[in-house]
Amino acid sequence: MEISNLLFGLLPLIIFVVIDSFAGIKMGIISAIIFAALEAGYTYYTTKSIDEITIVSCLLVAVFGVLSYYYENPLIFKLQPVILGLLLGIVFLVMQYLDKPLMVMMATKYRDILPAQLRENLANPFVLSRLSKVSLYLGFGFFLHAAGVAYAAFYLSNWWWLAVRGIGLYVVMGLCMLAAVFI
Repeated sequence: MEISNLLFGLLPLIIFVVIDSFAGIKMGIISAIIFAALEAGYTYYTTKSIDEITIVSCLLVAVFGVLSYYYENPLIFKLQPVILGLLLGIVFLVMQYLDKPLMVMMATKYRDILPAQLRENLANPFVLSRLSKVSLYLGFGFFLHAAGVAYAAFYLSNWWWLAVRGIGLYVVMGLCMLAAVFI
C-alpha cells in the first residue's frame, strides 16, 4: 500500500493542523475545506465516481469548517471526525443487524479492482465470514475511535488530536481485524 493511500482522507486534517499552527484558525479551516474538495475531485477523476463516505466526509468538513470559521472555534472543526465515526459505527452495526455486512458488500462491489488472489479469496465462505466479523467489530471500533478523538479534541493539542484521529483510526481498524481472526 502506498503512503498516499494511507494519507488520503487525512490530508485536509493534516493541512488544518499545520496551517492553523502557522497562520491561524481561519486559514487552517479554509485550507482544509479546499483540500477536502480537491481530494473529492481527485477521487472522481481517478475512479469516475465518488462513494457515499467521501461525500459525507467532505460535507462534514465543509459544514464544521464553516461553523468553526464563523465562531472562530477550532473545537467545532475537530469534532467533525467524531460525527463521521459515530455515523460510520451506526451504519456498520445497522447493516450487520440487517445481515448485510458492509465489508462483504464493499468487497463484492469493488471485486473487479482487487488483485486476482483477493478475488479468488472472496469465493471462500470462510473469508466472507471473517469479513462479516470485521464489519461487526468495526461498528464498535468506530464508536471507540470517536470517543478517543472527542477526548483529544477537548483535552489535547492539535497535534495529539491529529495523531489520535489519524494513527488511532488505523490502530482501531487493525485491532478490529485481529479480533475478527482470533475471537
